[in-house]
Amino acid sequence: MRFYILGDTQINNVEQELRTQKKILDLHKVVQKGDVLLIPGDLTNDGSNTHFINKAFEKLKSCFNLSNVTNFDDQLSIFIKNVYNPMYKLFDGQVFICHGNHDEIAYPIKPVLNFVRKKHGATYYTKQLNNNITLICLGKTFNKNRKLFLENSLKLNKDKQIIIMQHYNFIGPYSDFWSNKDKQIFFNIIEDYKKNILFIAHGHLHITSSDKINGFTFINGAGDSNISFEIV
Repeated sequence: MRFYILGDTQINNVEQELRTQKKILDLHKVVQKGDVLLIPGDLTNDGSNTHFINKAFEKLKSCFNLSNVTNFDDQLSIFIKNVYNPMYKLFDGQVFICHGNHDEIAYPIKPVLNFVRKKHGATYYTKQLNNNITLICLGKTFNKNRKLFLENSLKLNKDKQIIIMQHYNFIGPYSDFWSNKDKQIFFNIIEDYKKNILFIAHGHLHITSSDKINGFTFINGAGDSNISFEIV
């Protein structure tokens, strides 16, 4: 059983779209029955800001000369057509997504977040991948509002193997998008589950990497090549 991490598909970002297309072609060559795909956020570049309420809101802002140009391309539909649907078929439905900061740009309606809720019931959730493995998705990032959710999810799955997914990275460039205080709280919570947690998947930083932090494996799949974690 292999877990693939396909981060930052970011429809309407040319560089990331090209990376995604190449990785999808490669996935068709290697994916086997039972494999799982995780897509940890930034599904789109501008949050698929196509809703008529969003367009009306932008029109109102322009009347008052408020700056903020919004892209109204239907990025969510492109993501669904070019990424989600073919991957859902390839992975026999075992595709799990969360949103990133770019997916929140649309305002006041946020179509990408609504799509995640439609697929998984909420923007943060747990899913039983099989009898022994649980996915805990924290959405864009862990924060104080996710503290009780994470604590309870870990307790309920203390006898299982666990995968955690969120969008924001933990170290390196752009890791300051979430606070050091929240990072410390996160590590304090997961410390007692080191034997349970297989890996932590994320994106945000446009690289492909696998790192060890405080004894945990962190996998970023947002760069040029596919990356995976195998359970034998």
